[in-house]
Amino acid sequence: MQIKSPELWWKIHLTSSLFILENIQIQLISLSGK
Repeated sequence: MQIKSPELWWKIHLTSSLFILENIQIQLISLSGK
């Protein structure tokens, strides 16, 4: 699979990174809430 637009790749990469960070934050909050 070739990605022609680096801008699109960046957006996907950034979105997935933010998603992962959000997941980590949620896990930390739920851990400290116990």
